[in-house]
Amino acid sequence: MLRALAGQAQGWASNLSNRGRRLSRSISDSVLRHEVMWINACQLWNATNANQNATLRTGTGPTSISQAATRITRRWFDNYVKRYDLPDPDGLPLQFNQLSAKFEAVKDTKHRHFGYWVTLSTLERGKRIRVPVEPHAYFAAAGGIVAKTLTLRTKDGALYLDIVRDVPTERWHRPGVPLLALDLGLRNFLASSEGDIRGENFIDTLGRYDRQLQATTKGLQNAGIVRLTDCARYRRLAVRIRRYIKNNVQRWVRSLLQAHSPEEVILEKLNFVAENSGLGRRMNRLLRGFGQAVFKQCIKSWSELKEFKVTEVEAAYTSQMCSSCGFVHRANRKGNSFGCLSCGYLAHADVNAAKNQRGRSAAGAPTSTGSRHERWVSALREWLVRLRTGLLEASPGSTLHSRLVWRACTGIAVLMNEKRSAGKCGAARKVLQEFTLTLDRVSDACLYEKITWLVTTEAGSPALAVSTD
Repeated sequence: MLRALAGQAQGWASNLSNRGRRLSRSISDSVLRHEVMWINACQLWNATNANQNATLRTGTGPTSISQAATRITRRWFDNYVKRYDLPDPDGLPLQFNQLSAKFEAVKDTKHRHFGYWVTLSTLERGKRIRVPVEPHAYFAAAGGIVAKTLTLRTKDGALYLDIVRDVPTERWHRPGVPLLALDLGLRNFLASSEGDIRGENFIDTLGRYDRQLQATTKGLQNAGIVRLTDCARYRRLAVRIRRYIKNNVQRWVRSLLQAHSPEEVILEKLNFVAENSGLGRRMNRLLRGFGQAVFKQCIKSWSELKEFKVTEVEAAYTSQMCSSCGFVHRANRKGNSFGCLSCGYLAHADVNAAKNQRGRSAAGAPTSTGSRHERWVSALREWLVRLRTGLLEASPGSTLHSRLVWRACTGIAVLMNEKRSAGKCGAARKVLQEFTLTLDRVSDACLYEKITWLVTTEAGSPALAVSTD
């Protein structure tokens, strides 16, 4: 019970820290913002100014904490405590082991009216409580052995008995793909590197729920209800949204995994909520918290059951990169369609992103490679190296050689045209000039001349427009 209470307190403090970061970002004064951020990092929300400065002297941070920063955090902390309940030890679950509880199937008892029975010991000798348990189709079909520890908890005034089965792990019954990459999104929930799409137009359904959620919230706020969870209608709507997300996430994940029986699953670092999703703040928070937790738990459960490996890769530029040639440009993707401006490769945008994830995992790419600009520079270098490798392998004057040179000219022209129009061509020019130094003047003469001419050509010239087309 102490561990459970400590977990409640840690969760409550974590939520408070997250809201404290939002509070600090809303302060325009940089000095005051730094002080509030430090107070939040040290979790000294309700401490006096003297205690905050005493803690400051033992660590690194601002030179001193002002009275204004202390007043802001203490007032904000008081309002938070009034609005959100403190951890409640009365709601802790009770755990029973095999000495104080017994789980039996109906065939092992003399009572025949229910599928299972649980016998719980009490403090009085000989007076036990028999609790009937209705059978559940999923629980009965799961197999395995029932664990010897039972948990009794309360929720919304009702009693729940949590019973766990220890299910033995087993491999897939048939051989499948060695690597299966899954791309997570809102427009289409899941796309695989094998070309599958699950949860098409997922955001449309979320949008309908979001409109209902916003209308309900607005009505309750106009009625003067501050705590929305006090309204039964709001709670029912939130439960319906969670049930929709959970049921469909589990169904879609199960469908893809059973269809391909992977030995390893590749995921990008999850970011379930897009900035331009058009969904409200409450729906975004629900997706970011509940939706990601359901997806992660589902993948984890399947990996433990089927013993496949789960790997996360860096997600930067996977939706803008061509899985065929490696060219990166934001104009490659338009909605669900992907068309490479360099090589002309066409595919579903989410499937193309999943293939890029699979390629990064197969190449052993690190999960983090620095800032976003550094990742873009790395992607541009990789594209140029792939082009040069293909040119060296192709016969000079052949159709393949001419096509590769055309791809290089088209891609570089599009890239330089975009960077010049945005006034950010310095980094691209530097990478291209460094690449030309690695070229051989004899074997790579054509590519060297084209890159040098395209880098030095001014934007908007007729020759550049022809190359772009």
